[in-house]
Amino acid sequence: MPRLGLGTTMLNGEKGKEAILEAFRLGYRLVDTAQSYGNEAGSGDTAQRLFTCSLQIHGRTSEAELGSAWRSSGLPRHQLFLVTKLSEDEGCRRKRAKDLEELYDEGVVRSLGVSNFNLEELKRFNSHVRVKPHVVQNKFSIYHRGWAPVQTQDVAQKLLSWGVVLMGYCNLDAYPHVLQPLEDVHVKKIAQKHHRTVAQVLLRHALQHGTVTRLPTTRCSVGPDRRTSGRTW
Repeated sequence: MPRLGLGTTMLNGEKGKEAILEAFRLGYRLVDTAQSYGNEAGSGDTAQRLFTCSLQIHGRTSEAELGSAWRSSGLPRHQLFLVTKLSEDEGCRRKRAKDLEELYDEGVVRSLGVSNFNLEELKRFNSHVRVKPHVVQNKFSIYHRGWAPVQTQDVAQKLLSWGVVLMGYCNLDAYPHVLQPLEDVHVKKIAQKHHRTVAQVLLRHALQHGTVTRLPTTRCSVGPDRRTSGRTW
């Protein structure tokens, strides 16, 4: 699983497609999307072959940015690590979607995960499933090391000890609180000392905690500086 990936929140329309395609050109091979983003599938039979996982789970066949960008990139499918998430209760019912464990057994899904789970919730969840999550996608920043609402423990390190990958989102963003990591005076001093950008320091911090990091994060800009900020350190 690649350590650095592209988050696709708000990457919609032609500009979204171009942003994803540029990320492919820069070397990104992990793409994180979700049912709620509305941009994970491609169109028609081609998308059925390229994004079997998303389509079987979501039942979507409409034209969307990720499938279109992938076809334009010319990348072999096996090089692309696609992450997607169910978020609508209606989409989880048996008549509309196969259970995720069935897709895992069939080899359609290579790994399973959950999002926004604290440790106690994950323990309870694990007691009710046959295939335990391989990945947990949670908020990760210098203020929240693996759990968004409250920082009471280092979730990232605990998950690592369990052999579970933590995929961190919003590394550069204040969400869901108000403290801005990019404006933190201590991080700015570190960046200045090492002749790096503040974003590079924050991403390095996340990677050193053993997380998989996604860019651009929610509510962050999607300019080239954000997509390349993690590549030089």
